[in-house]
Amino acid sequence: DVPSYGLYEEDNTATICFYVRKVGGKWSIKHGPYTTDQSDIEITKILTEGKGKYQIKFESDVLTGISASVMCKVDIKAR
Repeated sequence: DVPSYGLYEEDNTATICFYVRKVGGKWSIKHGPYTTDQSDIEITKILTEGKGKYQIKFESDVLTGISASVMCKVDIKAR
């Protein structure tokens, strides 16, 4: 039973998976599962549809919080 106030703690470890897609496209295959904290997941090889906007969707098998950030590295040539 989930309380309506305060903090909720789950006894089970969350299993997290993620999917990637180009905006308007189909979701990729499921990546994961992850049951421990991940500090660096390389997704460059997943972004196979070229330049543009992408979306990342996370799924968990239990109630949990996910903190995520994305670092983008770009090469820029001066003309």
